[in-house]
Amino acid sequence: GSQWRWKAYFFIMKSGSGDRRRFLWCRHPADEGVAGSVAVSSIKQVQPLDTPTGEPCMILDFDAAGLAASMTLRATTAAIRDDWILSIRTMQIGA
Repeated sequence: GSQWRWKAYFFIMKSGSGDRRRFLWCRHPADEGVAGSVAVSSIKQVQPLDTPTGEPCMILDFDAAGLAASMTLRATTAAIRDDWILSIRTMQIGA
């Protein structure tokens, strides 16, 4: 069967007003373009979840072109994961 693997990305919170406020990701911090992005206003829920082996993750639920979508993101530590969740929730309040 096929083997699933995590993909490594760098994540960025972009401030601004309206849809300029985005959660972005790229392969390398020096990349001129992004691999993907989600408007903060389209994020419906973000919640912590650890894998069965204890890896700290978060689930990001959002609308993508009118359809429900989600991503599972893994952090190196629970503290970093919790900081990202707090940052996303703070940006949502200010949206």
